[in-house]
Amino acid sequence: MVWSTCELLIFQQCFLNTTIKSRRYHGFSQTFYISLSFNCKLILVYSLIGSFGMNDRLLAKIHQKLEVLSEKTKHIRSNMEEESTTIIMTSLSILSTSHLTNLTHTILSISHHHRRRLAAVLSSPTLFSLTLHHLLSLSLPQKTLLIATHLLSLLHPLLLHRNHHNLPSSAAKMKLRDLDAVVLLLFLCETHQLDPDVLEASADNWREILGNMCSDNMLNSISGLWTCDAGILMPYIETLVRCKRFVDIMRNHNHLGLGVGKEGYEIPAARAAVVALRAVEVSNAAGEVECVICKEEMSEGRDVCEMPCQHLFHWKCILPWLSKRNTCPFCRFQLPTDDVFSEIQRLWEILVKTSELDVA
Repeated sequence: MVWSTCELLIFQQCFLNTTIKSRRYHGFSQTFYISLSFNCKLILVYSLIGSFGMNDRLLAKIHQKLEVLSEKTKHIRSNMEEESTTIIMTSLSILSTSHLTNLTHTILSISHHHRRRLAAVLSSPTLFSLTLHHLLSLSLPQKTLLIATHLLSLLHPLLLHRNHHNLPSSAAKMKLRDLDAVVLLLFLCETHQLDPDVLEASADNWREILGNMCSDNMLNSISGLWTCDAGILMPYIETLVRCKRFVDIMRNHNHLGLGVGKEGYEIPAARAAVVALRAVEVSNAAGEVECVICKEEMSEGRDVCEMPCQHLFHWKCILPWLSKRNTCPFCRFQLPTDDVFSEIQRLWEILVKTSELDVA
């Protein structure tokens, strides 16, 4: 059975965390259930009914039912990833040659940094032990935030060439300990996909086993596809899509304890983005200029705030506004936020609009 990042994380939470209670999974919706592989569904069922005791005949029936359902919903999981991949590929297809080259170099630099951190973790018994302990100590919501922050850092390079869409935000910043944890987690998922039996070994042997696999991967990448642009972009897109699917699933299930705002939920603009706003002098050459917040005219020659969308507002009006919401009062243009999940949604919507314009 091939497991995605999402499925392996759910497996970790269900199987390794012995303190889990069945009520934690009460109310799982169909979307979340669809995202799981057959084995994960079976584990969830066991966690719900294990305390009541079961006979072999009933277990066999459940096994059969879940297997049928898993086959029926497999294409839905596949479609989720295909849609995300299409959006990313479309946004890449409209880049100029110079922008695509710059993007490739940026992604290569990021990938090398992640590989160096993974190599450092696997080469040091102490660092590996600390990183694995930190990873296993995280709850499912905390793992989700970890993956989401990593996803956000992967999304940023796609928007570097889009001027004001990539204004400052602190949401994508990660501590080194968290970066080590997420690259190790993703490598564990990748290892499980390639060879599920590897992680059946004692955890004491994981560092040596994973270290050998990491070394082989690095040697193959040096002499293989990583010498061309496609070989650099493909692993990046694959990781981005898998992280996006996992975050989307968890985002839709706030009952798991995630601090995620629902659609329409107002979030303040990032402080760095507000500080970066321009002060411009009002010119009434084109007629009267009105601040749509207070409905008063802005005097000619006065310094006012210019949003990236070029709409003007009194500073005394726009600053309180942006302390509560990240949108332009006139056109609803979105400034960056310091909320990881809202920022992912904002950047993804930009990519979606780009792909729609290209198709049109």
